[in-house]
Amino acid sequence: MQSNAIKYVLLLFGIIIFEMFSRCAVATSKIPIREIDRPINMPAGIKQVDIDLRWNYSGRWELSPYLAYAVTDKITFISLPFPIIQYQFYGSNSYIGDTVKTSNIAIGLIAGIKGSSSIQNYEIRPQLGIIGKKILNKNFWLSFDAGSETVNSDVLLGYAASSIGYQLLKRNSIIVGLNVEAFKTISNSIDSIVWSENTGKSGLFIGAPIQWKLNLTNWMSFKLNFEPEIKYENSKIVGLQPSTNCLLGFNW
Repeated sequence: MQSNAIKYVLLLFGIIIFEMFSRCAVATSKIPIREIDRPINMPAGIKQVDIDLRWNYSGRWELSPYLAYAVTDKITFISLPFPIIQYQFYGSNSYIGDTVKTSNIAIGLIAGIKGSSSIQNYEIRPQLGIIGKKILNKNFWLSFDAGSETVNSDVLLGYAASSIGYQLLKRNSIIVGLNVEAFKTISNSIDSIVWSENTGKSGLFIGAPIQWKLNLTNWMSFKLNFEPEIKYENSKIVGLQPSTNCLLGFNW
């Protein structure tokens, strides 16, 4: 019953978002080409589609689309059709002509619910997180991202990531960082279809991503990411799991 109710809520939210897209005004602002100048929250009216091609641990490529819409300069639905909102509560973006530039320090909250469905199961993930960006000088900046979520109230996940970015010429940037993800099962019986990491009661992933990003224009970008990752499970190292993905992004 609860699962069906959540499905109906997500369906209704998807219909509302479709109506917003079909009636919303054309954005009057655009995003800078330089990555260091880009705000953590898109300008009001901007719509964004990211197409992520990822090489997963099972040795297969996965293709995933992501859709976002900025309601205001501070509020964005970041993972449509799911009701996940990002709110920039610290730092006001500035305008250079029609281009929106980040403040020296920007911090935002992320909260909402995402999910996925299949014939066998329906997965619900409430989540809460915080993100931020700090400009160091004309070429370097720092970013951070931390939060937690649950999987059907059976598994608790937490993550924290920090990175330093370097603006290489006008359109290119290099980002290196450190990511830590942890999970802990909080239920005695978990369906392996719902939670693929159920071989252990707890686990830890430590990764060191290296990313190159090319902003071809104000509205199109390409990103290539490589992340070697160490996996701990039940207090033991169980392997090195490198991952690779590329992402093509559009905004208008």
